[in-house]
Amino acid sequence: MTMLHKKKTHEKVTLKTIAQHLGLTPGRVSAALNNSKAARSIPDYTKQRILEAARELNYLPIFLRARCGFGVLSLSA
Repeated sequence: MTMLHKKKTHEKVTLKTIAQHLGLTPGRVSAALNNSKAARSIPDYTKQRILEAARELNYLPIFLRARCGFGVLSLSA
């Protein structure tokens, strides 16, 4: 697996950013991060890759970015 480069905290990391890094669709990334019903069809290995990439890239959902002022929030498992 390729090593992801951490984004600077002021750069906006979106679902699309994560999807592009992993070669997945933004919808699949969203389903996995939100643990929606659609995520049931996503293999556990892929879900793990998505969560790992979100942590490494310091992904923050839009509602948290606004509340935290783009601060870094740990997505520990």
